[in-house]
Amino acid sequence: MSNGTLTLGRVGDLIFVAALVLAIPWIAAIVVPLLEPIAPRIDPHDYWFLPTAQQLASLVLTLAAMRVLSTRTWSEWGFNLQRAGLGLLLALGFAIVTTPALYLLMEQQATPTTSISTAEIVAVLVTHFLVIGFTQEVLFRGFAMTMLGVHWPVAAGVWATVIFTLAHVKFAPTNSWLSQFSLAFVFGLLYAIMFHRTKSLLGPALAHGYSNTIYVIMLLLKHAFP
Repeated sequence: MSNGTLTLGRVGDLIFVAALVLAIPWIAAIVVPLLEPIAPRIDPHDYWFLPTAQQLASLVLTLAAMRVLSTRTWSEWGFNLQRAGLGLLLALGFAIVTTPALYLLMEQQATPTTSISTAEIVAVLVTHFLVIGFTQEVLFRGFAMTMLGVHWPVAAGVWATVIFTLAHVKFAPTNSWLSQFSLAFVFGLLYAIMFHRTKSLLGPALAHGYSNTIYVIMLLLKHAFP
């Protein structure tokens, strides 16, 4: 134990944290087949309900890991409003700088062909802004960076970004995987800098939620005005 946190040493922590962080979303996916029977009644086009359920299951697993592996307070994991003003300012700067890159990535995607109702649009946007961004920042910044910071106080953010990138890159469609890889790494690094500067999940969670949400909005606009 170090600072109330289980540690396996410098290299051991890196391997353990990387494996656990990459495994948690897969383990959380167990809820998907359990909820599939009721999903069509709630979300007929499979836009938001099952992804939201998986993200919430991932959050529960992450919080459980925090409690099992450490005696740190919730505030020490990033659940606080320390330097809230700086966090908000960094999130705003992130939004201004990254929106053009997100637009270019969106332009590489095929135009959606399925219809979507107003209620579904609201549900998708809420899911991306309030759920996905927050739950992933708890996992990749709050948990991964804090755990790795025991032996990697300077490089924890970089290692967490590498793990974040590995978890996000999808190799289909092949015409955009390089862009996804690049943006996932750069965005992950920016989220890590926000967390490092503020010791709070507020800034990175807002920034992550924004990047997901504005991307979906641009896709919807592309669909509405082809």
